[in-house]
Amino acid sequence: MEQTLYPDDLVRLKTDKSRLASVERTNDSLDFHVPFPQNGEDFIDLSAGPGVSAENLRQFKASGAPPKGTILVRWENESLQLIRSDSVSLIVRSLLVGDVVKRSVSHVQSGVVINTMTRCVLRPLCQVTHASRPELTLKGLPPPHSDPIADLTSGDLIVYRDWIGRIRDKSDLVCVRLTDGCVVEIPGEQGEHLDGIVDAFAVGDVLSTKKGVLRTGTWIYGSYNANTPSVGTVVCVRPSIVEVDWLQKRIGSTEDEPPVVLQDAEWERADFVIYDRSRRPPQVQTDPLGTLSNSELDLRLYQRVRFRDLESACANYHTVDGVPAIVRHDRKDNMGYDLNVFDVVAFRTAVSVQWQDLSITIHDSADLVPDSGIDDSHAAWPAEITHTLAMRAVGGMPHVERPVKVGVVQTVDATARMAIVWWTPDSFIEYSRHAEEQDGVDAILRHHIATGPGIAEAISLYDIDTPAHVNVRRGDIVLINNEEHNPLLGTTQDRTWLGEIVDTRLDGSLVIRLGVAETVQDVILLRKDVTVAVRSDDTDALEDEHWDDDILDEEMEEAFHQAYSDNPDHPMWDDLYAEEEQAHFEDENGIELDADDWEDDAWEDAEEEVTEGDPELVNDDAHLSADDEPLGLERRTEGSSGPEAYLVLESAVPTTHRFGAQEVTVNASRMKRIQKDHRILASPETLPVGVFVRTWETRLDLIRFLIIGPTETPYANAPFIIDVYLPPAYPAEPPKVYFHSWSPEQTSGTHGRLNPNLYEDGTICLSLLGTWDGAPGESWSPTKSTVLQVIVSILGLVLVREPYYNEAGYEALVGTQAAKIPSTVYSERVYLRSRGLILTALASLRDEEFRDAPGHEDLEDILRWTYYTEDGPKLLDLVIVDVSTILEKSTGSQEPNGLTVMSQGACIPLHRVLALLHKYKQAYATGNHRASEPPRDITPK
Repeated sequence: MEQTLYPDDLVRLKTDKSRLASVERTNDSLDFHVPFPQNGEDFIDLSAGPGVSAENLRQFKASGAPPKGTILVRWENESLQLIRSDSVSLIVRSLLVGDVVKRSVSHVQSGVVINTMTRCVLRPLCQVTHASRPELTLKGLPPPHSDPIADLTSGDLIVYRDWIGRIRDKSDLVCVRLTDGCVVEIPGEQGEHLDGIVDAFAVGDVLSTKKGVLRTGTWIYGSYNANTPSVGTVVCVRPSIVEVDWLQKRIGSTEDEPPVVLQDAEWERADFVIYDRSRRPPQVQTDPLGTLSNSELDLRLYQRVRFRDLESACANYHTVDGVPAIVRHDRKDNMGYDLNVFDVVAFRTAVSVQWQDLSITIHDSADLVPDSGIDDSHAAWPAEITHTLAMRAVGGMPHVERPVKVGVVQTVDATARMAIVWWTPDSFIEYSRHAEEQDGVDAILRHHIATGPGIAEAISLYDIDTPAHVNVRRGDIVLINNEEHNPLLGTTQDRTWLGEIVDTRLDGSLVIRLGVAETVQDVILLRKDVTVAVRSDDTDALEDEHWDDDILDEEMEEAFHQAYSDNPDHPMWDDLYAEEEQAHFEDENGIELDADDWEDDAWEDAEEEVTEGDPELVNDDAHLSADDEPLGLERRTEGSSGPEAYLVLESAVPTTHRFGAQEVTVNASRMKRIQKDHRILASPETLPVGVFVRTWETRLDLIRFLIIGPTETPYANAPFIIDVYLPPAYPAEPPKVYFHSWSPEQTSGTHGRLNPNLYEDGTICLSLLGTWDGAPGESWSPTKSTVLQVIVSILGLVLVREPYYNEAGYEALVGTQAAKIPSTVYSERVYLRSRGLILTALASLRDEEFRDAPGHEDLEDILRWTYYTEDGPKLLDLVIVDVSTILEKSTGSQEPNGLTVMSQGACIPLHRVLALLHKYKQAYATGNHRASEPPRDITPK
């Protein structure tokens, strides 16, 4: 089986094992796929390896994604090359404490790296004769050059007084020993590597500069001699200016933020220290099978290193084949400079992993793979804080709720999607449920995790939540607000207010290593005693990149510059041609069209064109015509008594319409185009089966869709309500579209995001709508795109059989073994959530609590006909049969597939879903459509 490679893997060429490289990008490394990478990176030396065509290289330069079967690597000489992935073999996989891994891509269970143990091969300082200056022989290290040894390097965490920060950039001064033995200090940016590599300098590098630079340099030994070549060995590097991003300050401190740029006077102070993760308490011994994490250096190929204790190293590593393992360079022979530096030329790493079942094993890092499913919103890990989805009000605190139970995860069965949770009665988490919370995010007001006696329970992963705000992971840097370690009055001379999480205990407490204290020590603290300052996975620096709803509203507000009428009862169409402002349109090449061009025969016979499935009326990225019918409903027959697929309502626009409050804009050309869109939608047999369109006589610029989810997908028979607004600049700009992510009846496991393209804030992410940057030809075209196209695109591109691959860039993973399990798990939870939409739709027909659900005022007849009535498709019966069949098949004897066979954890909420479906069917049969409201949550207590 072909090996799977990942970024930062160390590989060697199969035909020449002396050639080593690090993997920069793979076809699967989606986070690194930035189009036109040469525009933002140093791709000057990029080339194609043997077997890689010029077309492969062109594709990579355009997309940033190596074509399948290829990888981007960086060789020892820093050159980048696109090579065949089967031309190299894996040596070491770079794994750090806290990384989530699996034994293979086909394994379900995951684990966390809790320790790393690395052995490396070092290359010492030696005599160097460079090819470009053969007359010069110097002490140094041959190329390639790599990360410099210095007291400060970019990316380091530092502590300065009461603040913790990260070094963004720095400028160095380097001391160079010339061939005549003199030493001069010059700015690092004024020197060059003889081999042309652009990199910072490190001790042992060979530097070349101009004589004028030497003349104005600071002479440490000797003086300038015009006859001395301006080439020498770097013997010392020290920073001159450091730029810092300040992250957090000590809890309780009133000290102002330090300056962004620091001079040497600051970092030479006693209250300035570099955070060294490898420091550990004297009494702590590394136990590979223990639960305590002890960080080591994050080694990289050709990294420059020193021994912490050279004397001990010389004693421990005696000889290799009779040759001293370490050749020591005495300081007195080098003017007091320490030239005992080494390049890492090879290394192997073993890691200890704690798995979800609590077992701990040791592996070669190359035998493990990163877990690609860590974005699973229903994943859980031992020692994580969790709580039930069932909530209860907090007395005397309006809009504040607490989970019914809060506890600590003990073990997880990833295959069954079950967990053992230790519930602690005295623990609580309080959420703010204010309606104005943005994007549906509930703020955590406060929490307390008790460590007292608890009760263990097996529970479905779909019935619990593990809030990120409360949870932490190994390697996180935390601020301590415990009075013992962070006295709030005065200043603390010892830095015990900052630490690193080195163990998460099953009773909910944490082991914190006080790594910058004068004496390193490990202390056990409660979660309330710490606040995360720097997350080990850098998620604290990430921002949600999906469409910002506030921006959407602002853009709309700017566009609504025309008032409608003082008389709200006056139909908007009476003055349709009162304003003759002409819209402007462009073709797909950006060339402006005349009115005759966009009012020609491409639009004159819209009904005929749609029924024939003219590809010009279908978005290029949908590859579907209006006649493609992925829905399970049979096409309505002539004379059917069911609701009309398209209907103009005389009633007022419902208050639940997302864009109902927008002012009317009267524009002759816009209204003419809107009428054409409506003629297309109203054409017989035009709308795909299971799609219903409603608009309003006084507001044809507002539309509402009801789409019944396609069969043989996780969305089968579920209702999707989508609001559309045709803005003032329409059709020069695309429609504004909003998806109603209903808040379903609280049957645990049935709420959450339904698709990578459907956000809970209502955004539908499609290039056709301008909410995603698609390929040329996929965006909205004023002359070709239609509202019907929006419907077809949602059916063909969003409500699909395997929605996991809708995530940006994930189409590259289709058919890969690595994506099989994540895709199955994603489909399983989407199926559950889609059942939640069905339950809410049924509840809106029955219970007063849900009477304000979207669609009540204009879609109720469709929902009742769709799910209940005898002359309709009676989808409620089909849904009941479907859920019952899944439960019958899901006995554990078959592997879950996310559609017809589910995990044990998914079956638990599905049983509750089935009970409610039967309840609604019985209520309809007895005519009890306004029965008392069902329980808000029926999670077993």
